[in-house]
Amino acid sequence: MRLTAIEVVLDVNHHPVNVPRSSLQIVPRPPPHWTLVPRPANSLRVPSSWGARYLVCPNCRERAPLAKPMASLRCPRCNGVFEIGWGDEPF
Repeated sequence: MRLTAIEVVLDVNHHPVNVPRSSLQIVPRPPPHWTLVPRPANSLRVPSSWGARYLVCPNCRERAPLAKPMASLRCPRCNGVFEIGWGDEPF
């Protein structure tokens, strides 16, 4: 919704959420592979059984558990098969 030098205001479920800009990686287009992300504390959308990390589909943004190290994964929502972006891991 808004981008300044120190913060970003995101639309999350039609509600503005302020996030420090340093917490985000802003890219011109989405990556062409599954993105490995840390599970947010107290997340309602991501089951705690998925562990500390999960994957986000590059096509439809569906979330998926990371069951074991693998090269690629089929998305349960859009049925696309994409590589996993291990090299983009920030943690």
